Amino acid sequence: MQLAIKHDTTYRFDPPMRGVAQSLRLWPSRFDGQTTLEWSVEIDGAKRGASFRDGAGDMIETAVVLGPIDEVVVRVSGTVETADLAGVLKGHRERIRPAVYLQHTGFTKPDSALKELAA
Repeated sequence: MQLAIKHDTTYRFDPPMRGVAQSLRLWPSRFDGQTTLEWSVEIDGAKRGASFRDGAGDMIETAVVLGPIDEVVVRVSGTVETADLAGVLKGHRERIRPAVYLQHTGFTKPDSALKELAA
């Protein structure tokens, strides 16, 4: 199935900002059940910066708009082709070992209510 995506996000600032920096996470994931046929991310007046794939394999790019700025519009459009994989994520190139998700941090440590629910 082919999916056509068109999405605008508008940020408005009052008072106007001197500048805006964004970390964009707007690209489709790469895996066996999805192929990106075309994709565009546009921000009028933005200086596009570094791009990289994060540990989960997703594309991230920085963008900066210098002001004064009272509005920033982020436009995303494209077409992806999907295949039915019966709910199984195949071929996703995650670089983080799955065991990392089993570790507790200060933000993910279960509280007593969660421990009680798990029991």
